[in-house]
Amino acid sequence: MRRHRQPLQAAISELAGLDMWLAADLGVQHPSYGAICGALQDVRGALQRAVDSPHGDAADAEVASRQLRTLMALRAMLAELEPKPAELIDLEDRLGWVCDQLVRAGGRADPR
Repeated sequence: MRRHRQPLQAAISELAGLDMWLAADLGVQHPSYGAICGALQDVRGALQRAVDSPHGDAADAEVASRQLRTLMALRAMLAELEPKPAELIDLEDRLGWVCDQLVRAGGRADPR
């Protein structure tokens, strides 16, 4: 098994859980709900394609880096959103954990 697979799978699992959690707790009551969910689904899809791909750790790290930067931008956007229900504060924390998993998978926040 590739070295980066486990943290990528953990990130995918957490993102799937976030999707269900957001739908139940935040739903369509927040104006940014659609954009947030769309971004999380795009990241999860890219990570799943990386796990399914036979290209190895270097390719996984590249995908993890791109998705890490995407999630960091989303977290920065969340910090600025108003109104800010408690669910968005929790989302920021949970996205921090996903970002940690992507770093474990070889992701880098700074583009090379």
